[in-house]
Amino acid sequence: MNDVDGLAYITAAPIYNLVKGLIEFVKSSEEFAHLVPQIIEFDPNPSRKGYRDIKHVPGLPEAHLVAIRRACFSELEVTFDQLEKGLSILEDDQINVPDLESDAVAFKQFEVCIKAYDFVASLGLTMAEISQRYPGLRRSMNGQPYPNLQTVLKHLHFTRRSIVPVVLLLQMHFSYEPDTLMNLDWKLEEDSFLYGSRRGKLTGEKYRGGYSRKSKPYVRGDKRRFSPGNLIEMLRLISTKTARYVPRDCTRIFCFARRDGTFGTFPTSSHFSPVLYEFIEEHGLPDFILSNFRKTGSDIVANVSGGDVAEQKEWLGHETVATTMKSYQSATSVARRAEQLAHTQNVRVRRIKTAGKIETRGASLPLGQRLAATVGFYCLDPYDSPLSGQSKGELCSAFGLCPTCPLAQVDKSSAKDCARLIQVRDRLVDARKILDPARWKTRWAPVLNALEEIWLPAFSSTITKSASQLAMPPIPEIE
Repeated sequence: MNDVDGLAYITAAPIYNLVKGLIEFVKSSEEFAHLVPQIIEFDPNPSRKGYRDIKHVPGLPEAHLVAIRRACFSELEVTFDQLEKGLSILEDDQINVPDLESDAVAFKQFEVCIKAYDFVASLGLTMAEISQRYPGLRRSMNGQPYPNLQTVLKHLHFTRRSIVPVVLLLQMHFSYEPDTLMNLDWKLEEDSFLYGSRRGKLTGEKYRGGYSRKSKPYVRGDKRRFSPGNLIEMLRLISTKTARYVPRDCTRIFCFARRDGTFGTFPTSSHFSPVLYEFIEEHGLPDFILSNFRKTGSDIVANVSGGDVAEQKEWLGHETVATTMKSYQSATSVARRAEQLAHTQNVRVRRIKTAGKIETRGASLPLGQRLAATVGFYCLDPYDSPLSGQSKGELCSAFGLCPTCPLAQVDKSSAKDCARLIQVRDRLVDARKILDPARWKTRWAPVLNALEEIWLPAFSSTITKSASQLAMPPIPEIE
């Protein structure tokens, strides 16, 4: 375990700890303790912060996600059509299964072959046993002029290859750890505690870094054919039946049929990788792995929550925020949080600089009005004000001067904004009585003129009437 040609620290640590535990066990044994040197010092932290050597996977660009989804949809159109046809064949009482010991000709019709095979498989017979006991039925699935086994299986089960787009679309929605996704179990799927049967809750088990569970919601009854709820419903119809043929009372969600007629699951995400690479190659997609979707999900949560790391932590199911910060922060998220911090500092500086006249912390204010220097107005670029006395790169602090600024805007449909502009006008009228005439004429007279001739007339009479009936908190005086 070294930096030159040995194992990486994070790979070697579990092996090191296994040997350490074995030696300590032998030392504690009365029979074999004499075989172990008494002075052995073990490194308490063999990984030596090896996580720093890990190259974390990035999130996927939107263009890649769109391409992947299109590829998934195109495959699922065919897969769902085949499975739905298979279900309709099994439910059709007009299709009769002949004597199972008949010759292959009796099973030549595709629908008859599917129904006969499904019945025989339900008896728990393997393909070898079917060949021995019902050779005619087995020969009828050898291909032209008869159906072939792979086509029959595709109408009754998800195959190892056809289940790939289902896995990918659900991973896009749930953002589980790859191994957690592979081991999703019907035992941990249930109705939503809050919404009942209208929504489902799928719980995944995570063993890496200690055992934990993380539940993720999804909507049932969605009209979109390949929504998470409809994918899970199709899995419920098909996969639960497939699971009967998987050994050891399988209740896994992702069960499939193999080409040879045997059945199985993906024990780990590494077993899923070969068919994922087939999917990527067939559709000419950029390389990706399941972990990319987990990072992408984290990025989406960051966008929706405004960069809230605590929200990302909850979505990813981490024990601490430190894990989220260390491994699941894109350059965009880091830059966004730095920008938010800088903006918050600028807002505070402006509030102090104007002695509290520009107060934009109200939760009811739209984002645009939180940036403007005068209540009732929106600002196109508060960091690059053209007004005299303002500095580029700093929030505009020209309280009351927005009416004369070319970057100012108002919402003509808002009675509240109209009422605020009326308040600004009234403050200006009051200020005209007490301010030095020269100062009034050069600084504030143009502002009052702009309000009365441009901004207030822009509101309709209906909006102005509604504004006059509103009781708004007072605004600071004009000085």
